[in-house]
Amino acid sequence: STSPLPGMSPVVVVDPHEVLHHVYDRKAGGWRLVVVDVRRSVSDPDSGGAEALPVCLRVSNSQDRRAFLSELPYVEGVHLCLLGD
Repeated sequence: STSPLPGMSPVVVVDPHEVLHHVYDRKAGGWRLVVVDVRRSVSDPDSGGAEALPVCLRVSNSQDRRAFLSELPYVEGVHLCLLGD
C-alpha cells in the first residue's frame, strides 16, 4: 500500500460537478473515480425511493459499511469517492 505525501490528507472534498465529470465524461487515463453511496437516509432501491447516481456502488442499510469497503480490492489507479450523509 502507499501512503499520502507528507502534509497531504487521503480524504478530500469533491465538488458534485467533478464527480459527474469523472463518472460520465471521463477520458481514458491512468486513474478512475468510483463512487460508493454509503448514505443511510436513502430509501432501498427495491422500494422505488432511491435517489442515487446510476453509475455507482450502493451499500444498503442492512450491509456493514466498513466490511463492504474493506473487502473492495485495492487498485492503485482507482480513487474511491464516498457519498455519505
